[in-house]
Amino acid sequence: MLKIYGIKQVLNKKVFFILIVAIVFVCISELNNLKLEDFNNRSTIGINHSINAIKFNEGLETIFLSYEKEGRDGKYVPYFNLAFKSAELAMENMKQGNYTEVYRYEMMVRILDLNLYSHLEQREYIEPIARPIWEDISPDIEYPDNNGEEFDIDRPSAIDTNDDFKYWLTHLQYLYTCYNLGIPYVEDHSANNMVFLYKIMDKTIPVSIILFILLLTYDTVSEEHRIHISRNVLSQPFKRHTYLRKKIISNIVAIVPAIIITIILICIFAGIYTDSHSLKMPILTTNNQWTEFYHNGMDIEKKQDSKIFGSDNLGPTLVNKIDLVKKLFDKVVYISFWQMIVTYFLEMILFIIFILSITIYISAMTNKKSISMGVSVGFIGGLYLIYKYFPKIPNPLLALETRNIISGASNFTLLSLTLIQVASILIVVLVGSYLFNRKDISY
Repeated sequence: MLKIYGIKQVLNKKVFFILIVAIVFVCISELNNLKLEDFNNRSTIGINHSINAIKFNEGLETIFLSYEKEGRDGKYVPYFNLAFKSAELAMENMKQGNYTEVYRYEMMVRILDLNLYSHLEQREYIEPIARPIWEDISPDIEYPDNNGEEFDIDRPSAIDTNDDFKYWLTHLQYLYTCYNLGIPYVEDHSANNMVFLYKIMDKTIPVSIILFILLLTYDTVSEEHRIHISRNVLSQPFKRHTYLRKKIISNIVAIVPAIIITIILICIFAGIYTDSHSLKMPILTTNNQWTEFYHNGMDIEKKQDSKIFGSDNLGPTLVNKIDLVKKLFDKVVYISFWQMIVTYFLEMILFIIFILSITIYISAMTNKKSISMGVSVGFIGGLYLIYKYFPKIPNPLLALETRNIISGASNFTLLSLTLIQVASILIVVLVGSYLFNRKDISY
């Protein structure tokens, strides 16, 4: 009975539906922002090496003639010709919408570039990743490593560093993942329902959860005390902590489905309004999420900061490539978008339980709604200040950056986030139950 009463108590509040409308409004605003950013970039997404190869094609005859006059060995020329032919085929397939072949030829261009312009000491990064990909996508053509020797050509300084080659290889892995899945490359600015959901995971959903729960539960117990219900309820043959536990469970049953259903409906609308892409879309992450508590996270930039030198897209993630290759190159992996969604919402359920526990226990300890609201806001606000100014201190509000944690952009891992969330819930429940058991509930 307590659970059913608690669910009805939440659903009967007018603010419940007002908050849902507010979440819808914020999400649609974010969707419109994506549409405004999505100029005509998708026509060339993921094939920048092929585009550059075609741009420079006209000047190649002059380069080849100068090399011939210098008496250089021309055995690298067939590799250049193969790169240009592959680039042309990539462009032709892009026009036809054949993404599998687009990425096949684009990867050939990239691997040829990697080997043509690399030094021997850089092959240790290239070979383990590029050779298996080449042998899969082009088994009839010999891997272009010049028999373990360097190609006798001038190397542009722009790619003459290990960092650049590491980033190229990371990007190559992303294209190879798309190729194997048979799905189009999706960038940060692409207006589609997958990137839209990825965007609102960042702050919109967790902040909405805080506001949603705060406004719905701040008076859960204090209101019953005001209208003289709580003493009669607590005179029944069950313990006080059982009463609060049932309150938390009833609120979870009412709030979690409401939030998830709202997001699903918004995403269905987004799927109709934009291009819908596969749930298999690869998302950048690291392979140490469940084995380490803390690591050196990569620097993921906001879209508006994309002019910062060294930033580039890896799928829907705009990442500082220098920071990526220095810290996490050997640990980068890709997971499917549906795996990210499942992980994200499991973490959000823990976050909901934590915020609910905070507001309900504070409500149980106060006799007035205004005091309950003030203390709840103050407590969550205090945690936020700690999170903002002391980011290395474990804090349950790390859930605000769950998407960054999954993407490897945070110094914390999913293991640390989960442990922090569970520990915080246990602390709130134990301390709150102890204090409530000692509280005088007389009027």
